[in-house]
Amino acid sequence: MSIKQILFVGLLCLVMLAAVGIQAASAADDIPPGFPCKEEYFVQSGDSLFTIQEEFGTPAVVLIKMNNLTRPEFLFPGQKLCVKYYAAAGQFVAVQGGETLTQVADDFDKDIDVIANVNNIQDDVVYQGQILFIPRNPKYFK
Repeated sequence: MSIKQILFVGLLCLVMLAAVGIQAASAADDIPPGFPCKEEYFVQSGDSLFTIQEEFGTPAVVLIKMNNLTRPEFLFPGQKLCVKYYAAAGQFVAVQGGETLTQVADDFDKDIDVIANVNNIQDDVVYQGQILFIPRNPKYFK
């Protein structure tokens, strides 16, 4: 093979890899509506948020938020929980002391109404330590 042929093959491989990367990025934008759960788990007898957190590496506060658990101390065998989410969907953040919902929206360059809607916030009030989901592509969360 000549140098030109090797360079051409190398360039062709780079173009193909770039095309795959573009397809992957597009696929991340096409996350289905609703919260996109990547992995589900069925609660076993004796499980707690702590044991589930340890097993899957997902913080308990995120498990509570992802699964909309109003009484997280009461898990029951057979209960289905989302334990992993698609990172391309967005991210979870903790509200810092003195931070407002407007500041959070500005920090992530997102529409305040989308963040409020996704997180079921009615009065635009957030509190320190509250876990919010910030969607990457808000079109699925309006």
